[in-house]
Amino acid sequence: MQLNIDRLIAYFGGVNALAEALKQQDPQNAASTAAIYKWRTRGSLPLAQLQKLTALAEAQGRPLDLNAFMQQQTTLEKNTMTTSQNNRVIIFDTTMRDGEQSPGASMT
Repeated sequence: MQLNIDRLIAYFGGVNALAEALKQQDPQNAASTAAIYKWRTRGSLPLAQLQKLTALAEAQGRPLDLNAFMQQQTTLEKNTMTTSQNNRVIIFDTTMRDGEQSPGASMT
């Protein structure tokens, strides 16, 4: 299951409030508002940033329970389409690091 990044950001008061809190916690290595917007666009964030958010929440006196931010629908269910013959087609996001995409699908 994936984290609901929008809810996670909202937990800290939104993009700007989160960026400011991270900057106060670690001025040299804080995530910018642009980086946080990218997390929202991608629907994920780097593990190192998740560790920083956990530390930030603890510093604010409200430990982060990641179970509260899990997506209700799994990625597999969201990316699955049923055909008229009840075959399932699963679409994979195969975006490469340089932004180029390679098609990916699986028939089951």
